[in-house]
Amino acid sequence: MLAEEPPRLLLAISDPQLSQLLGDHLRAEHYPLLTANDGDEAWQIVQQHPLLGVIAELTLSGKDGLELCRLLRSREATQAVPILLVGRQYDSMDAVIALEVGADGYLAAPLWWPLVRAQLKVLLRRCQICCPSLAVFPRQRQLRALTVADLHVDLIGRRVFRGGQEIHLSTLLFDLLVYLIRRRGSVLQRGEIALALWGKQTAAEERLVDAAIYRLRARLEPDLSHPLYIQTVRGVGYRFLEEEGAADTRFRRASASQA
Repeated sequence: MLAEEPPRLLLAISDPQLSQLLGDHLRAEHYPLLTANDGDEAWQIVQQHPLLGVIAELTLSGKDGLELCRLLRSREATQAVPILLVGRQYDSMDAVIALEVGADGYLAAPLWWPLVRAQLKVLLRRCQICCPSLAVFPRQRQLRALTVADLHVDLIGRRVFRGGQEIHLSTLLFDLLVYLIRRRGSVLQRGEIALALWGKQTAAEERLVDAAIYRLRARLEPDLSHPLYIQTVRGVGYRFLEEEGAADTRFRRASASQA
């Protein structure tokens, strides 16, 4: 007898950049994902897989977000599934219509990931209380800490330690550090980082990225002239130390020189 397929979160976003950004964040939080690029593909997924929840773009091609929402609410199997609709820009009428057709929440670009995450958690928790048959939220593994070399990041208490010594970071710098660590080893463009932190990637935000990286390095790096954690990739952006929990030889040399 085949095991019952576990429910997953459907991310239906037509904008490739937004889809990748939200997908990266959701996977980093260990949400099991199904993805669709348009409304017709999303509807096929709805009919074939059990769902934990739905995040759908209002302006999907094919079946748009509103139609998809109506169809979800018309099916017994998906009547109680949490639905979060996303608009390209905030429009109060869009927000009203989204809620009237059955959406549980409405957000508009530029998206701020902490708000998306908080809304999603509230919806899933509320859905679990109202519909115990969808009680999968407690099984959602919550990552409590990140460790890279001699850095330890407490995600619950939002505290950072280097070699056992606490480093005090602002909210922005803490969020930047977590974003970099979760994508360690990858070369990140300034625009990607700006989009994750502020929901925008204009030239102004990209300059803010450089300033934030400098401030974060000033707190983390033993020697600013030879950064160990956050490496600059000239002409592209930045890359964080790759291996999790690994003691890089450069750290050992730096530690030995300071002893």
